[in-house]
Formats: sequence, structure tokens, C-alpha cells
Amino acid sequence: MKKRPLCSCGSGLAAEHCCETFQIHSFVLPHTESQTRENILQKLKIGSEFQMRNRALAFFYGDDLIAYKLGKPKDPNRNEFLFHLSNYLTDYLEDLSPPSWQECSPIFWEEFISTYLPGRISISKEGHETEKMITEIQKFVRWLDRREGTAWFSIVDHYINMYKSDIKTTETALNALVLHHFPHIHEKDFDFQKDFDADQKRLGVLAQSEDGFFEVQTVIEGVFVLNNLEDGRTYHTKGLPGCILPGILLKGAIGKKKHDLFWSWCATGAVFPKCSKKFLESEEAVIIL
Repeated sequence: MKKRPLCSCGSGLAAEHCCETFQIHSFVLPHTESQTRENILQKLKIGSEFQMRNRALAFFYGDDLIAYKLGKPKDPNRNEFLFHLSNYLTDYLEDLSPPSWQECSPIFWEEFISTYLPGRISISKEGHETEKMITEIQKFVRWLDRREGTAWFSIVDHYINMYKSDIKTTETALNALVLHHFPHIHEKDFDFQKDFDADQKRLGVLAQSEDGFFEVQTVIEGVFVLNNLEDGRTYHTKGLPGCILPGILLKGAIGKKKHDLFWSWCATGAVFPKCSKKFLESEEAVIIL
């Protein structure tokens, strides 16, 4: 996922994919008494353990993320959270990233919680990834407030309470959809190729297919009414798990056989909660999934 400014020409495309000329950004990490070459190399090594981009050290957050990791260097939940936060700042926001923790806005945290993290939820049998992510966000923001003198915890906690239920619903939907495509994924002897081939065989008999970014509008006796947010068309679809609720956003594909009345859900690319819609349909930027 990447968030990019819209091109000023009005095309609705990201500037980098439209009129903007190709640009290369370079960054310099100057050597000082406190930041020697060896010190920089050590930071790069630590950052690589949660896949932080090297250029993060040139920005306000690089040293802080490394310092937070060193508090519990072997904690897998902390490392995964830091991977997502660094990716959010460096790749997702990139040039739209704020200049400091103090100059973040509440929207920075709201988008991270309501849109970015739900789009990166890990598939699991137990379905507890939402709780893990929320706990890690709370731990980090408490630490950040103490370290930087900020006061973000109450705002972050507000958004967590507001969106937790939607995010949990999204996690449930994601896990159900994965099982829909790969029913044996949680078994010890899971054969990906076997499930993949079976799924492809099922798709091979379809006469029509449509890719899109769909919003579940309503569910009527097992028929899911999907609105494609990319072109406004509506599709009556079967084959989605019952836990898919109105408001959920689905990136994927639908298809149907020659004489079918209803469409069938064919492939899942991403699942987002309804609370993410305002960021995914922003008039100021485009999110590339």
C-alpha cells in the first residue's frame, strides 16, 4: 500500500504515474562526534531486523524506532509492529509524512489505525491479531509520550475504542476468505499447490470475470450486493462467507458461468473495514493497493 498525492492536472491519478517527471531522492547521514560511521552501521543493522528502510535514519523517526526496539530486541510482536510503523512512515506516506512526532496530526494516527494496519493484518487460525496490534500501538505511544514529551496516547486510545470492533470484523472476514480459497491452510500437511490448483480449476470454468474494489452494501438471503467503488456498478454475488457484513470493503475479483444469474466471489486481494473508506476515497491523495 502506498499513499501518493494526486496529479494537479485533474486526472485522478497519482502524480508520479501521470505528469510528474521522474525524480530521485538522495539522503546524507553526516558523520559527527556522536554519530560515527560505526554507529550508523550499527543502526542500519538493528533497523534491518524489522526491515526498516535505510533512509529512515535521515528522518525524525529512525532513531526513535531503533531505540524502542532495543527495549525488547527479541520480542516478535514489537518487531512486527515496528515493521508496520516504519513502512507506514517511509513507504506508505513517504513525502506526505509529518516532519516530527510533535507535528503529527490526529489524522496521522487515525489513518494508521483505521486504514493502514487493517490492510496488513496477518492471517491466523486463532484470529487474535487485532488485539496484538492494538496492544503494541498502546505500548509504543505511551513510550513515545514519555520520550518526546508528546501527548498522543489519549487520542490514539480514542481511535482504538472507536474502530476496534470494525477492525476485528475485518480480521474475521479476512481469515474466512482465506479459508474459502485455501481450506486446508491451517493443517500441518497443507499443500499450497494442491489448494491453488483446485481454486484455479474452479475459476477456469467462468465465462466472465471482473476485478474491482467493492463495498458490501447489503446481504439478502445469502446474496451479497456489492458496489464497485471504481465504476459505481452493482453486482449481486454469492459464495462469500456469512461473516462478511455490510460496509466491509473488498479488493478482489468476481466471476460467473455462462448462464448464472448471480456472480461468485473468485479472488481476494485485500479486506478493509468500513471506517477506512474516507481515507481510501480521499480527494487529496490516491492509495495504491
